[in-house]
Amino acid sequence: MPSHEEVRTDVRGLFLGAIRMTLEMLLEEEIRGLVGAGRWQQVAGRKDQRNGSYLRGLLTSMGHLEVAVPRTRASGAAGAVLGRYKRRSEELDEAITSAYVQGVSTRKMGKVTRALMGEDVSRSTVSRVTKSLEEKVEGLRTQP
Repeated sequence: MPSHEEVRTDVRGLFLGAIRMTLEMLLEEEIRGLVGAGRWQQVAGRKDQRNGSYLRGLLTSMGHLEVAVPRTRASGAAGAVLGRYKRRSEELDEAITSAYVQGVSTRKMGKVTRALMGEDVSRSTVSRVTKSLEEKVEGLRTQP
């Protein structure tokens, strides 16, 4: 009989695989729109040419995953689905902000995220994420 930890690891792996496949399908649709043709299609009205892909790491609430991001010669890489330069999901930023509000220090946040997602988040990342919260609080404080 599998242990609770083994089942949790298997389920997490299945979810990460499903998330990765979904993101890659969405990126493929985006690149199809940029190019004006599907993969290996010869179309007269083609706007651009494909230019391979690269792996991009993304930290989600389920853990870290690598997503293959397709790119084109002229338009660059597809990225509207993920957000340009984003390495963490929005839900993770919200969780970090919430933990910070509850009193978890920036130093201890790495231990919290490692326990929840299997990845450390650096102190500087926590500071950048919570800086937006501080700006919102300052804006509320200075309102008439």
